[in-house]
Amino acid sequence: MDKEFLCIAHRGAMGHEPENTLLAIEKAITLGALWVEIDVHYVDNHLVVIHDEKLHFPTGEIDIKQQSFAWLRTLDVGKGQKIPTLSEVLDLIKGRAHLNIELKGDNTAQPVCDVITEYCTKYGWKYTDFFISSFKYAELAKTRALLPTMNIGILLDNFTAPYFEQAKMLKAKFLNVNQEMVTADFIQQAATKNLRVLVYTVNSCEDMLKMKNLGVSGIFTNFPEKCLKMSG
Repeated sequence: MDKEFLCIAHRGAMGHEPENTLLAIEKAITLGALWVEIDVHYVDNHLVVIHDEKLHFPTGEIDIKQQSFAWLRTLDVGKGQKIPTLSEVLDLIKGRAHLNIELKGDNTAQPVCDVITEYCTKYGWKYTDFFISSFKYAELAKTRALLPTMNIGILLDNFTAPYFEQAKMLKAKFLNVNQEMVTADFIQQAATKNLRVLVYTVNSCEDMLKMKNLGVSGIFTNFPEKCLKMSG
């Protein structure tokens, strides 16, 4: 993880299968991805793997935090797939890939760290099989306190936040940034602070090669097979 170029399957191989589903994660692994990224919310005392906090229906908008876990599990999120739990994702992967968990909602750090500790203690996972990222720096601070050796990535979509200061405070390893933010100068600045730059979401072969030539350490992509072919 310290040197190799990372091809990270964004929400699984969501260019092929419904995002954040077991089907998408299995597809990513089948395509050769060694890293998979998922989004996690904490709802009704369960860690659910889903990106959006609000779901849109013809009758209106629904906040998942106001729903029961049982109700969420009734939803078909594509191709007959249900919203999985973090534990179901880990049980599916079973050491075949590493996992980037993005903390999407408030109060996610503690239960996520608890599950990671359980799987590292009981089921053969290693803490280095994970890295945690978020736009919610308070949740990353909790993660750092709970798991002092965990690899952490700060998510950025603009240059307004004091990201280098935040990264230093959190002892982060990665800056996960929108590809429109990437310049050679930015990557060089990050390198002087021992930070690796990961870029989202890069789906064309042309853009992948451009990012790699600029010196980024890896990309998030909906098509991991393209990245693996380019980087291999």
